[in-house]
Amino acid sequence: MTHNIRKFEGVGTQPVAMRNAIADAIAFHRGLGAERKQERLRYLRQRWERALRGVPRIILRHADESGQACGIGALSIDGMAAPKITEVLMQKYRIHVRTRVIPGEFDCIRVTPNIYSSPDDVDRFVRAVTAIAKS
Repeated sequence: MTHNIRKFEGVGTQPVAMRNAIADAIAFHRGLGAERKQERLRYLRQRWERALRGVPRIILRHADESGQACGIGALSIDGMAAPKITEVLMQKYRIHVRTRVIPGEFDCIRVTPNIYSSPDDVDRFVRAVTAIAKS
């Protein structure tokens, strides 16, 4: 197996849940449609982006063009490290985001709502980030 990539394969009992859900996931995606999904994700990102634009200390870190950003956005809070923002959002508000750090350039949180995220969820995120930025 020295020259065979299959040496890295995991062998053993495989969880069947993912395999069993593939057909339903594909049917759901086809029923929703890629364009509708993209528009929903853009709507959710733009909702929090517009609400946070101009809030003191908040720096938006993603492309402003909807064709580039779709549902993923990023932000920083001036003077606060991204890991700390992530920690406060989770511990105080039960909001999960991811930290992204590029040493020497910036650190930020990645905000990625999903199609099932509600406008109320997004508004709760806006209130939490605004409160953190004011503290």
